[in-house]
Amino acid sequence: MECDAEAETLGYYEPGFIHLRVNTTEELNDLNRLGGNAATARWVSTFFHEYIHFLQDVSTTHGLVNFILAVEYLKNANKQVLESQQAEFKIPLKITNAFNSQTNDALKRVYYGDSQTSAESVTYREYFAENQSVTTGAGKVITVPQYKVRYYDNGAQTSMVCRFGSRHLKEYMAHAIQNRFAPGTSHFDIPYVLAELIVRKEYPRLAEDTSLVVALCDAALMHYHPAQLFFHTLKSMQDARWVPGDVDSVYAFAFDGVTLSGDNQTEIPDSLYKKTAGSAVGQFADCLKADIFKDNVRWFETVVQEAVALRGEHRGFITRLVEAPGKFSALFYQIFNRLGIPFMTNLESKGYFRPPEKLKALSIYPYYPKVFQAIGATYRGRRECVLHPFCEARTDRKVTNEHCLTGPWERVGLPELCPYAQIWKTWGLAGKRPSAP
Repeated sequence: MECDAEAETLGYYEPGFIHLRVNTTEELNDLNRLGGNAATARWVSTFFHEYIHFLQDVSTTHGLVNFILAVEYLKNANKQVLESQQAEFKIPLKITNAFNSQTNDALKRVYYGDSQTSAESVTYREYFAENQSVTTGAGKVITVPQYKVRYYDNGAQTSMVCRFGSRHLKEYMAHAIQNRFAPGTSHFDIPYVLAELIVRKEYPRLAEDTSLVVALCDAALMHYHPAQLFFHTLKSMQDARWVPGDVDSVYAFAFDGVTLSGDNQTEIPDSLYKKTAGSAVGQFADCLKADIFKDNVRWFETVVQEAVALRGEHRGFITRLVEAPGKFSALFYQIFNRLGIPFMTNLESKGYFRPPEKLKALSIYPYYPKVFQAIGATYRGRRECVLHPFCEARTDRKVTNEHCLTGPWERVGLPELCPYAQIWKTWGLAGKRPSAP
């Protein structure tokens, strides 16, 4: 599951912070060992589901925008704190909309869809669009369509409505691909199967092959507003009575004639993705300018560049990750070597990481995006560091102290800086602290 929370069932992926969680006490440093044991094989399947979310994060415009927005939030918060003459600031920090922080949050909610709605079994009825007004920092009101789905909850026996968005597209993709690897893997209809239920009614010809549905969802993630491209494409397919060919034909049809605005320029989906990838790399490098972070910057840059290259070589690579039940494809292993595994933890918060093959000699600390998350959590009112469980799980030496749970920013004054304190100091925040509760 893709989420921003810290508690899910089998695992989760945190978009924008490049962290993958598998909720088992098993060691995760040897996936082949886990897969070879019937008692632990399900954890490989869970890892695969969350790894697909990682691929969505780095290989789509929508995924990279999540990262960019997270960094921009931090930059705006830092600027507001640093411009204040006071050492203390109140949390949760109220960010002004001067740099569109509130606008971006509102748009993100529209694009993501309902974050909490779930239902085990539903009957899809119809979709419709409603306009949502969003105000920019300059005071301009923009109108954005939000897409809603009417469905019948077969368990609750009641008619319901949910806002459809990238959450449902991403979860369907991970569900469908995981089921090729581990047939019979069961998930709730909402959010995991809703996209397919929609396609089966709106354009059943496409649903004859789930790879084509996955491709449509994947193509939609190349849009700022994934639901808009998803439903636009379905409607166009209906109107044209389009006959699908292979997976690549879905991308070609979905992108035909589609243009988007980016930085006051008109872009097609492919060029917008490349531009967004460049922006994400630039934002990451801007956050970690000190020389000690150069290997980490190179890691992120390499992962994003390899993802861009994969899109050029295999546009629909996401549909070609499994060769047969229980067997990954040769392309999956190629991707695995080129992108590696992001920062990953198990239920005991033990950390694991595999760099891209070409970067094995570098000293990479892949948890820095989680440090960004920890500082963001501080601004939103949290006083304990979200990295504390990971740091506490270290067995080589004790690196935590009482400040980790009450005020990690206080560690800036210690001789040895923890990752949180390193970034707090790097961003010029030494001497700044939240006011006492």
